[in-house]
Amino acid sequence: MNFTVKTCSAIEEMHIAPILKVPQSGSRGVSRSPAFSWLGFPQTTEYEFILARDAELREIVVKERVPASAYLYRGELDWGATYFWQVKAVKPVPSEPSAIGVFTVMLQPQPPAPAVVPPTVPPTTPFWIWLIIAVLTLLVIVIIVLCLVKR
Repeated sequence: MNFTVKTCSAIEEMHIAPILKVPQSGSRGVSRSPAFSWLGFPQTTEYEFILARDAELREIVVKERVPASAYLYRGELDWGATYFWQVKAVKPVPSEPSAIGVFTVMLQPQPPAPAVVPPTVPPTTPFWIWLIIAVLTLLVIVIIVLCLVKR
């Protein structure tokens, strides 16, 4: 008895759990309202998506059942915080949970620093200017006195 095996699957690799794609594990500077996606299974109609603040997935931010291999977080995550996420197929056949992904949200942009304006200091008059003013004043007085005396 002879038989031939043909390739009939477009899946490049076999997996028993969803494979997390976006955001990649270890990503930094992720949006506060991130989009998530994973490589699931062709016939799966429902996945369980978990987003948490801790690696043990106990401090849950979101735990939802979704019909596709993508999820958009509609709220805003904390600036600069680290989050963990995981996905598993639920229907029609449950799968193993995916690996736990980790990412860090972007840091809060800092407002531009105000321009530093040095304090204005009134200019000081140099000593020699005062000396010239004194000499000229003395000359004016001398001229006035001479004019009065010569009359």
